[in-house]
Amino acid sequence: MALFDACVFAVALLGLFFVGAQLLSAPRRARVLAVAWEPRLRKVVRETLAVHDEPILVDLWLKDVLANATVRDRLAEAVHEEFGVELTDAALRSIRTYGHLVRAVARALTEPVASDRLSVGDPRRAA
Repeated sequence: MALFDACVFAVALLGLFFVGAQLLSAPRRARVLAVAWEPRLRKVVRETLAVHDEPILVDLWLKDVLANATVRDRLAEAVHEEFGVELTDAALRSIRTYGHLVRAVARALTEPVASDRLSVGDPRRAA
């Protein structure tokens, strides 16, 4: 009976993982990346937007906070420092939730970039 319970638990955890990955609805390659770098983005959001009181979940509403141009600039700069990608002001204006921000960063990370613009330590640079 204990083995059956362990199997049911493992299947449930696996299901939660796949549902969470699908919530990002980014290309398949970006969904895999999101698992690795998303905690860093959450930290950037927490520090930049001063979201200390509530958990940062996919549906955390950011539209009102990002209505301020100064806040958008600070977030764009922090994302650039952490990930080496640039989010345009138009992209930041279209973000409504934290999930939208994750998708925007995933798109920026997977966009083709001219190799002469990448630094040596950039994870997008081919080895």
